[in-house]
Amino acid sequence: MSRKNIFQRIVEEKNYGLEIQRLEKLIKYDETIKEGYYNLYNVFSYQYYNIENFVNNFAFMNWKYRSNCLNTEDMRNILGINKIAYEYQSNSLTTENILDYIEYVFNIILLAKRTVDRMGNCQIDNDIYTAIIENIRNVLDNLNFETKFIDNNNCAIIVEKNPAATAVAEIVDENIADDVIQYNHYLLKGDIETKKKILNVLGTKLEPQRTIISSLNSKLETNIFFMLNNLNIRHNNCDDNDKGKYKQFVASMRKEILEEYYDELYQMMLLAFLLIDNVDRMNKIDELKNKIGG
Repeated sequence: MSRKNIFQRIVEEKNYGLEIQRLEKLIKYDETIKEGYYNLYNVFSYQYYNIENFVNNFAFMNWKYRSNCLNTEDMRNILGINKIAYEYQSNSLTTENILDYIEYVFNIILLAKRTVDRMGNCQIDNDIYTAIIENIRNVLDNLNFETKFIDNNNCAIIVEKNPAATAVAEIVDENIADDVIQYNHYLLKGDIETKKKILNVLGTKLEPQRTIISSLNSKLETNIFFMLNNLNIRHNNCDDNDKGKYKQFVASMRKEILEEYYDELYQMMLLAFLLIDNVDRMNKIDELKNKIGG
């Protein structure tokens, strides 16, 4: 077996606890952001901050996603970020722990960068900023996740990589694009009720285009709307008092099995959106062929 060079080993040997510690060091570095100002003697000086301190001083209280938290330390405690960071050597770190930590850091660094750009008299150390973003990307790539922006790019979430979802989010109306992306959020695994709501929203959007879907793939259209109407999404198919809607098989289905069908339906709906989008594209090609001739 040939020896691997040190650069191959660095890439291959992933220790997620160590990755968290690296990110902690980067966001705690005290000279990441500097604010220029004139002191009492009218001498131009700089005040230095780490990322979280800067956010606390200039952005946190006006951040719509802070909920009731008063500062980043408060948010860390609520989300268990400190526990994850301080127990990085523990074997109990889960994928959800890692993603919780990264989602927090990613949003805080973006908030800091937006604030720096808005204020004008501040500068962020580009090497530190780039290192944080690249380290996050590398960890997520290894776990097959990625960051996606929602709410007009004001917030970022971590979702499983799904090229079809990305493609659909780019072509549908803005009011449902976030739903398309959020279905893949890692915290929605097991959250039947939220997934049901998203599927209902997507189904409502597809409903007026059933004829188009059927002309392109009749079985796909039939299956999508059969599942919407019979898997406790549009109707309460689990209430035996409603004999017209009640489905005994669905009512007795295990939650994890039902979720699998929900996930399959989601993928089918993505395909439907892509097929609809492709109609205009094919018509344009047909027009081109007629113009070219032959």
